[in-house]
Amino acid sequence: MADGPSSIGRWADRTFGESTVKARWARVEEEVKEARAKLKEVEHGNLDDFAEELADIYITICGVAQTAGIDLTDEINRKMHINRGRKWKLRGDGTGQHE
Repeated sequence: MADGPSSIGRWADRTFGESTVKARWARVEEEVKEARAKLKEVEHGNLDDFAEELADIYITICGVAQTAGIDLTDEINRKMHINRGRKWKLRGDGTGQHE
């Protein structure tokens, strides 16, 4: 069974100690840079390192949410409800922007 966002956030508190949203967000930005550096490997079919970096991004975001007192699962569900009701302008590259 996978850990949920709250469990991961509590792990971050126990492991690293209390923090601030700003400090934890800085760590997210570091993880995003590490993932960006792995994009060339993805183009060559090697997903392992990139997948690990994506997991690190998610884990650190869970820590940010925990520190901010946000229930990430509830927030994702709330936001997806909004997204499903929006009209989207497609960019033709598998991404889009809401109107």
